[in-house]
Amino acid sequence: MSSKLNSSHLSEQTPLSHSPSRSYRRGSLQHSPERHGHPPSRLPKRVRTIFFTMGAAVLLSWNVLITATPYFLTRLRDSAFEKTFPSYLSVSFTSLLFLCLAKATVTSNPSSSASRIQHAIILTISMLLLFAISPLLPIKDGAPFFVFVIINSAIQASSSGYLQSAVVGVAALFGPQAMQVYFTGQSAVGIVVSVVQYVTAAISLRSEEEGEVRAGKPLIGLQPFRESDGGGLTLFAFIFFGLATVYMIVSLIAHSALVRSPLYRSVVLFRDQKDDAETILEVEAPTPDEISDYGSDVDTEDDQAFLSRSVELHRQMSSSQLLYDTSNITWKVAKMNTLYNISVCLIYVVTLAIFPPITSTILSVNHSQSHFFLSPPLFVSLHFVIFNIGDYIGRDIASPTHLSWWNECLNDPKLLLASIGRLIFVPLFLMCNVNGKASSPHPSIPFINSDIAYFIVLLLFSISSGYLVNIVMMSATSVEHNRRLRVLVEEAKLMKGGAGNGTLEVDAAATVAQFCLIGGLFLGSFMSFGVQSIICGGCNPFYG
Repeated sequence: MSSKLNSSHLSEQTPLSHSPSRSYRRGSLQHSPERHGHPPSRLPKRVRTIFFTMGAAVLLSWNVLITATPYFLTRLRDSAFEKTFPSYLSVSFTSLLFLCLAKATVTSNPSSSASRIQHAIILTISMLLLFAISPLLPIKDGAPFFVFVIINSAIQASSSGYLQSAVVGVAALFGPQAMQVYFTGQSAVGIVVSVVQYVTAAISLRSEEEGEVRAGKPLIGLQPFRESDGGGLTLFAFIFFGLATVYMIVSLIAHSALVRSPLYRSVVLFRDQKDDAETILEVEAPTPDEISDYGSDVDTEDDQAFLSRSVELHRQMSSSQLLYDTSNITWKVAKMNTLYNISVCLIYVVTLAIFPPITSTILSVNHSQSHFFLSPPLFVSLHFVIFNIGDYIGRDIASPTHLSWWNECLNDPKLLLASIGRLIFVPLFLMCNVNGKASSPHPSIPFINSDIAYFIVLLLFSISSGYLVNIVMMSATSVEHNRRLRVLVEEAKLMKGGAGNGTLEVDAAATVAQFCLIGGLFLGSFMSFGVQSIICGGCNPFYG
């Protein structure tokens, strides 16, 4: 009876998701809506910036590979893999990402997240450097270069799996605000690389047109790089992959700064690799005196509020948490969050099945030789920019304050129904100018016979994707709004004699949901082969 009263008293003082632990490996510090008269502390801007940076870093490898596809295709010209390279790249990357993320989820250890993040970033930096110098490597034929790219991308996918698992686990402990900016950062890097892709295509197309006009030749299809332009290839690879390498180095520095901060120490407590309680208890939260000694490291009221709250909560925790059996927690959380996990998987199955297999075949209904910016290469490149802008908008407007409406009751089906409802975009996109049927030798007028209307559909499609992903991921890891997770945390607290903060439960919920997200990418990538075969009228989608 007394343990229940103590638990209730602690819950009234702070939301469950606010309770960092002194004696456990990490302390959870989420930010739920105002409750019991105690408004949540706002996540410091500096920390939000770091999680935004890390969000961009975890997807940088994939976005770099997609953006560099014109360079890869130039190196693979006239080989058997030229036409099917994008699909092979997508499947190989997402397959390895899926497998490694599964391994990282099962072996997730809160105390090793920092080292996993650092090692993954260092490995990614090494692979990007290899791409930067790839024009200088003695690889001339298409087939060997294909193997080189696939192996390199597979290694980056492996490191990305461990990186995503570790970063999303830490972000979940900092709460919905950190989760929101983390996923928004993922979308922001997509905008940057798609704009680079569009500008590169425009410059290349203009250069090719001018060259052919001077030679008196008719305009033919776009090749992003001319094979004879060896210097241009070398310069593109060095600058593009070099900048990506620099960004990963910046993210490594940003993460190191976060790990060294007193705020991180109060939220994510490291312990020695030993499992004995004495070793764990040696790692304590910073005291008030230590907080004041940090000087410029704690330079905002937000930091002070976070740290002071953490120190007080650390004093309320009991070392009896160490007796809690956590061997099956990941499986328990996975079953408990089935609704959220299926929803986030479906979001990306639908997205990857449509974008880009269908959307990349849609051309302008106003295409003619006189419209430079409506030419097929630039029109398709522009649609990547618009998709990423919409995805960013969706993630940015997905506020933690929206979680209450999406989770009004236990097993609220709204998120699952919204994920399934996005299938409506399949017929909408097929009503557009697929394969340029409006300007084909036997033209037919598409039902959606407007570029503006097509881009509006594309924008709604991408906004819904970004918004729902953020809402699902925040809901799955929120003790405040995820009722099943709250019950699990309460049960754990009772087993610990009234102590406990839901750290392991929140970490497991985040890593499992991230695993299901990548599972959706994996399934969607495989479905893209079937969609490609349908679009091209039954052709072999695996071999050019």
